Amino acid sequence: MFALMVGVVVAGFGICLAANLWNLADRIFSYYSCRVSMGSATAGTFRLVGGGWVLVGLFWIATALPEVFQAADRV
Repeated sequence: MFALMVGVVVAGFGICLAANLWNLADRIFSYYSCRVSMGSATAGTFRLVGGGWVLVGLFWIATALPEVFQAADRV
């Protein structure tokens, strides 16, 4: 169950970054750009990273599904 919750949180954050909900990618870019040299990175880079987070979250969810189904069989 823990892996399922982690996967949902990671995928949810990735969706927020990829879709730039609440201007999240722009706000994270402006936060880090004044603290670190960003080179050629843009806010679109954070949106691309969000897509990677979605994939990682989906892998977490996929690995948790057998455990969830096994727990449902015991009930």
